[in-house]
Amino acid sequence: PSPGPSAAAVARACERHDLSPEGYVLYAGNLDGYQDLAHFDAAAAAIDELPCVVATHDAGGARFERLRVLAVESPAEAATLIHGARVCVLPRRRSGGFPIKLLSYMEASRACVAHAGVADGLVHGESAWLLPEGAGPAALAEGVNALAADADLRARLGAGARKVLEREHAWPHLAGCTLSLVRRLRR
Repeated sequence: PSPGPSAAAVARACERHDLSPEGYVLYAGNLDGYQDLAHFDAAAAAIDELPCVVATHDAGGARFERLRVLAVESPAEAATLIHGARVCVLPRRRSGGFPIKLLSYMEASRACVAHAGVADGLVHGESAWLLPEGAGPAALAEGVNALAADADLRARLGAGARKVLEREHAWPHLAGCTLSLVRRLRR
């Protein structure tokens, strides 16, 4: 995990996209169908006062009713916007693999709303706001609104997410798991 961009760098990235630091809800990633961005778009109708933003490297053809799509120039710019978000979302409902964007949210110590089956290792109320299986856009909006209104909760969940990242996703831990697998396979 890196320390992240400076406050000045976050302010510059936000200014480039006509945003205010801590003044938006963010999804950062690709626009593929399995990301369930239509779910986020529907939730945006009930998200109080904050613009809902999608930061992506390939914004071509993206059309949403309520989401504002930003074309970012690099992964570093997306990461800087993550650090500036008040709340991050992972609307994807289907499990499979570990979402890199979730690692980026965790690295930035951002409070995140995600579906429990997709955010392995995170715990509701400790390291994320997790939605139960089958939760719809209203539940996503409720989680975003609760986090957006409570700075202490955001800070606690963001710090909890960063701790999970450092404990479960740090290179020494992952290297140990990989070497253990190699030893088992060799036997």
